[in-house]
Amino acid sequence: MIKKLAILALVTISMGIKTNAQQIELTGMAGYMWVGQYPSVKLGNNMNFMAGLYVSPVEGLGIEFSYTRTETSPSYRNNYYYDDYGNLGELTTEYYLLHIMRETKMDNITLYGLFGLGAGHFILTESSGGRFGNTIDRADKLKFAIGLGAGMKAYLSDRIALRLQTRIMAPIQYGGLSIGCGTGGCGTGVSAGSAIISWDVQGGISLVLKKEDNASSFNAQQPAGGEF
Repeated sequence: MIKKLAILALVTISMGIKTNAQQIELTGMAGYMWVGQYPSVKLGNNMNFMAGLYVSPVEGLGIEFSYTRTETSPSYRNNYYYDDYGNLGELTTEYYLLHIMRETKMDNITLYGLFGLGAGHFILTESSGGRFGNTIDRADKLKFAIGLGAGMKAYLSDRIALRLQTRIMAPIQYGGLSIGCGTGGCGTGVSAGSAIISWDVQGGISLVLKKEDNASSFNAQQPAGGEF
């Protein structure tokens, strides 16, 4: 899976080079992530960072491959009736997401909303925990993940922009397919869900590697009255 995502990042770079992308940016951001929790397990919160490669094929549309990482110390509730938590070890949380970004530009400010698809990688290393001495050697899970967020970029010059964003990310932990039939016919349904919802707030800098001012616009209106 990780190799496939690395290939996806290279495809993103190739798109920017071979399709004469309007804009290419390299982004570094840092912030804070609330990793999430189960009813009896606190996954922890901590600083996180994100690195991203952004390509805009046309004005108003952006494609970005992002890598996000944080490290926390999750704890397990040993007794439901008492506030007694034992350390489960060190948890590394990684998200590899391909963002599709819808943008609106106002002078040197760009507002955007994003939807991401990719993978969530969770690595729990060994530790003794709680009064029962629970021990975990290593747990390593890779799950399909999605993301949803919004943000803004303020361009200080043609080459540097300040960027702020917030996202909700979640690994898909379970899913199902249903088929039902009745007097009106048959139908199918697909469902998916997650018990872990991560949320982060970040700020950072984007470096503009390439910029074209004469590219077509994603929001361009169709010519009127048969004009071409």
